[in-house]
Amino acid sequence: MNARQKKLLKILVHEDDYVSIDQLIEQLSVSKRTVHNDLSKVEDFLSEHHIELKRKSKAGVKIEASVSKKESLLYYLDIHKEETDVLSTKIRRMKIYSRLLSNNEGTSLNKLADEFMVSKTSIVSDLDIIEERAKKNRLSLIKDRKGTRIEGQEIDIRHALSQLASDFVQLEFEENQGEPQTTRLDLSTYYRLKNLFNIEAIEKIEKIINEAEQRLGYTINDLSYVNLITHLLILIKRVDNDTLYTKETANQVYQAEVIDKTMAIANYIAVAMAEEFDIELPEGEVQYIHQYLVCSGIQSDFMHLNIENHLLDIKEEDIEIVDQLIDFISAAIHCPLQEDKELRISLMTHIVPLLQRIKYNIKLDNPLINEIKVQYSAMFSMVTLAVDMIKNPTLHNLNQDEIGFLTIHFQAAVERSMQLKNVIIVCPEGIGFSRLIAHRIERFISSIVIKDIVSLNQLSQLDLNDIDFVISTVPIKECRKPVVLVSSFLSELDIRGINNFLVEHVSEQKQYYQHLGQIIDETVVHVQLDFNNKNDLINYLCDELHKHHYVTDKYKESVFNREKIMSTDLGNNIAIPHGSEKEILQSKIVIATLENPISWNQHQVQIVFMIAMSMKQPQMTKNTLKDLYAVMDNKQAMQVLLEAKDAKDIIHYLQA
Repeated sequence: MNARQKKLLKILVHEDDYVSIDQLIEQLSVSKRTVHNDLSKVEDFLSEHHIELKRKSKAGVKIEASVSKKESLLYYLDIHKEETDVLSTKIRRMKIYSRLLSNNEGTSLNKLADEFMVSKTSIVSDLDIIEERAKKNRLSLIKDRKGTRIEGQEIDIRHALSQLASDFVQLEFEENQGEPQTTRLDLSTYYRLKNLFNIEAIEKIEKIINEAEQRLGYTINDLSYVNLITHLLILIKRVDNDTLYTKETANQVYQAEVIDKTMAIANYIAVAMAEEFDIELPEGEVQYIHQYLVCSGIQSDFMHLNIENHLLDIKEEDIEIVDQLIDFISAAIHCPLQEDKELRISLMTHIVPLLQRIKYNIKLDNPLINEIKVQYSAMFSMVTLAVDMIKNPTLHNLNQDEIGFLTIHFQAAVERSMQLKNVIIVCPEGIGFSRLIAHRIERFISSIVIKDIVSLNQLSQLDLNDIDFVISTVPIKECRKPVVLVSSFLSELDIRGINNFLVEHVSEQKQYYQHLGQIIDETVVHVQLDFNNKNDLINYLCDELHKHHYVTDKYKESVFNREKIMSTDLGNNIAIPHGSEKEILQSKIVIATLENPISWNQHQVQIVFMIAMSMKQPQMTKNTLKDLYAVMDNKQAMQVLLEAKDAKDIIHYLQA
């Protein structure tokens, strides 16, 4: 639907009674014929959603639907508003790119301008942006007498469509988490997929996957579910264009081991799709489905059904990667994780599909990546460095989504390793609220032992010597122990706050940063710098490193290359740019604070740690990173750095 038709739909949604044709003519400022044409388009759209448009002679038209259905329609209209803002422009370009990827036949500037109700000049500008994106997908934007079109290898076209679908799904993710669900897909995901794919096809694919789960006795996790639906929708779209993987093509591109259960799902889905869509799928497409299942992690989930046997099948070189990661992180955060069996098993089952995704260039989006970077910034930083610095180059230059998944595994291990903490709960709201809070804490935070639940008056009479901290629903003016303030209902935010307190504040011992202190001096500490953008800042810091012969002249290029793969801003005012280890002559960590925050990528940054560390001296490097982790994970330390007036203040603090 175009913008005018969506406006018409919105008018009808807001009205409970019939709206006359004359009213619509007046509100839309169009002819009677145009209103009737637009109503036909609206009626088709409503029919797809199983909603009736009622027509009554002389009275007009109205939407016959429940309140919840109307709310869904309003939500759809809000998502698809075609105002001339940044988001709308981005969506238009994504839709144009999808159109070019999906159709083998070329189109014209005039057709695109008419369809999207913008000028030809806007379309030309859009195509310039699309051409750059196509190049990154190893595709070419062709403009000649045959029209404007995309050309390239089939595998690259499918990867581009998959990436595009993922981008649609991720738009405004955070704002849409609480929306009602119509299917296993949340409403926002459902409508965003509809931007690219036929709604009937979405429903058919969902039905096929659900039946496959029931028949084979396995439930695909939510993350894999969305990715699998997207993949199969792309397959159908390409089949409609007579573009298929033959057996020969598939064997060239995908050489997957046949895992019985995973292959059973692939075969079932292929047969069901062939029947449902009246198409023929060659063996190559079945292999393609199977490979995608493996890359999505379904194979790893099966491993948990009989973990001991399947662990024996993991390749020695893959186990070595896991052990290298655990050793590096353990040393970097000064926490012995080698004996954590759960961590090792979870990483070993995670690493198999991860390596498959690397091998076949399949992207698995992490919907919580921004939250992970902010909440677990110190751990995210260490994992980022680990994958770039371990001996095995297979994981080098992982994207942030994959690093986010690994971060969760390690963060969970750290929290498991924490000693049990004794707490007292202060709650004056009564026994019901007190028990609710206690139950939620015990359920979500395993490292806490609740010793007592008391009122504010009772607290002052208690012996707190064996208590580590107090959790209270009311402010406490004076207390001999640290206090964590929470709401009476103990929200998800409260749980997160308690966990952060456990990680950051429970230890009352003074932190010492002797190893970090040993490698910093006035050549690598820069305070209150005045830069407007990250590129100028990176140039300056790299030039300073090179000037003092700490890195080669190629180090700067490697830093920028790493930024292209994954922006190193963490979302908590920090960025950790770093380059190739082979361009490092002497290990250093640059500490730079900015007079004013600058925009890095998604976030503002005011503290920069440029990490130029070499594994030629592995123990020294790990010790230094241990100190860096402690600094980044300590709010007080970060505040000291931020408030420092000159380099000597920072050096003195870290060397004290």
